Amino acid sequence: MPICPRAGLVARVVIPLLLAWRAAPAQSLWRLSDPVVAIGRGESAGFGNVAGALRHANGGIIAADGQALELRYFDASGRLVARAGQRGDGPGEFRSIRALLRCGGDSAFVYDPILLRVSVFAPYGRYVRAIDLRAAGIGIPPYDAYCNGRGMLVFVNRSPSPPAAIGPRRPMVELTALPTSGSGLKSFGRSPASERYFTGREDMPRPLGALTLVAVGPSVIHVSTGRDEAGERRVEIRRMRADGAPLRPAIVDVPRARVTSRQLQVFIDAQVDAQRSRSDGARVRSLLESLKYPDEYPPLARLLAGAGGDLWASEYPIPGADSVRWHVIAPDGALRATLMAPVALEILDVGDGALLGVWRDDMGVPTLRVHRFGASDGGRDARR
Repeated sequence: MPICPRAGLVARVVIPLLLAWRAAPAQSLWRLSDPVVAIGRGESAGFGNVAGALRHANGGIIAADGQALELRYFDASGRLVARAGQRGDGPGEFRSIRALLRCGGDSAFVYDPILLRVSVFAPYGRYVRAIDLRAAGIGIPPYDAYCNGRGMLVFVNRSPSPPAAIGPRRPMVELTALPTSGSGLKSFGRSPASERYFTGREDMPRPLGALTLVAVGPSVIHVSTGRDEAGERRVEIRRMRADGAPLRPAIVDVPRARVTSRQLQVFIDAQVDAQRSRSDGARVRSLLESLKYPDEYPPLARLLAGAGGDLWASEYPIPGADSVRWHVIAPDGALRATLMAPVALEILDVGDGALLGVWRDDMGVPTLRVHRFGASDGGRDARR
């Protein structure tokens, strides 16, 4: 009876506080086009669970199916052209898929936390090699993995000693970097993670709890841990270079939003509806109704590194809302634009003028979609 990952949203990490620098007002309001490519209709192309997807400059798409445990390659029109990988322990096989990463060029890097390795595939699915994370010095499977497009993997590691107390906690975790050569692991230090709910023997992401978010761009690592002070509207996004040197943080202005009893009921009902059986739904409802929830929503839900060094930051979607606001931040920290996107569209990859996301319908069935984005007529920063 899994808790829907879109509701818990995932743990990430932190960096030391610097003198805050406030971003300039938004220069443009961007809009999404209707989908220009849609993949996932029909039995041959349908996905069990989209664990990640990337879109290349030529329009080709790679998608990782976390249920079938395979990679699928599509051309720019959405036609399936190749498959790679399968369930297993051998070379080019997976026991799980946590992240599909771009580490430079058109190769795909696939993080498997159960086998504790990153498998590398050339364009169109030819298996190349594996990066053994145990041999590199990582003993506990990281929560998350990223790559900066220049051959540096970044991991959000689990805490080796989780708290013994029961209830919501933010355990300390470590942010580490590893070259794709597989050697030279280095640490960026220990920091508080996203909130998790500890029950004594088990733990899970705290529903609606505080989030620590990470995005890794070509030359900058971005980190947000939420609001710095009670009563603050601003959210600081800390930044550092790949060598760990700190940069000026950007500031995003996000209104505070209190959790209401009606919204909480919408959230719980959505989790129950996502279960496969009535008995699972009943157990999930019992669990969720027994938890203590925060008074306010986290300000941000996701960070995503976009093309050209832009950072995309999503506000936290309120349960029952149809759309969510994204802030697009330029490499110098200035707020470039804002964009409203449907909550049902989980944006996975942002290119120059087009983005790739997974759309989930009312039944939770996923479809990959490509949308163009840019300023409305008369906007100052249109991207086509």
